[in-house]
Amino acid sequence: MTAQRERVCFQDGLIVSGRFEIPTDPSIRRGPNDNTPCNQVFCGSCGVKVRSWPGVDLKNDPRNRAEHEALYDHQDGLTSKWFTPAAHLRVYACRCNSRIVMGARDLDVNGPDAWACGGHSPPVQSGSEGR
Repeated sequence: MTAQRERVCFQDGLIVSGRFEIPTDPSIRRGPNDNTPCNQVFCGSCGVKVRSWPGVDLKNDPRNRAEHEALYDHQDGLTSKWFTPAAHLRVYACRCNSRIVMGARDLDVNGPDAWACGGHSPPVQSGSEGR
């Protein structure tokens, strides 16, 4: 097993609703005995890191590639034309797909086929360790 493969989340990652906090540290990944959401989800079709917005639902589903790209690229935050408040949901999007999640979904079981954990960096060692 390569070092890169060892740094991939269990079951290719977990995507979660707005009720869950996603870690910001890129070294934190899901192990076999926890439900840590993945913060390094990538799309194998369009090649981008998947974005997410907690506490919202989509007003309208993107209908084509151009609309998926507009959703992915928008910078208006939660006040955009795309979202309506929904505390229990989270919207995920790449340039070619989007998902609304209520609860949690393992990417290797229930997620979009092209989405998977892209791998996590090793934990940062503090300066005092190993001396």
